[in-house]
Amino acid sequence: MSTHDAIKDALIAVAILNLVVSVAVASSSAYSGRQKMLQILVIWVVPVAGALLLGLFMLTRRGNAPRTGYPSERSEDIGQIWSGLHPPDQKH
Repeated sequence: MSTHDAIKDALIAVAILNLVVSVAVASSSAYSGRQKMLQILVIWVVPVAGALLLGLFMLTRRGNAPRTGYPSERSEDIGQIWSGLHPPDQKH
């Protein structure tokens, strides 16, 4: 399974979980209409807000990351670097 497939599957799982919990909140008789609406809003906004905040954090820290020692050729497959298929100082 590729990283792309894993991310896609994780996003689908989160969407399904959010949908199931949203339906459970909407059908609950324990909350008023306003409470239901606010809780459903939180269910859907928190994952998006978390992703945005972490994405912005990563963008602001991009220039401050320590050097890894890996070759910096633009044509390199980043998946190979992350999976450790070649040592940092080895040219290929």
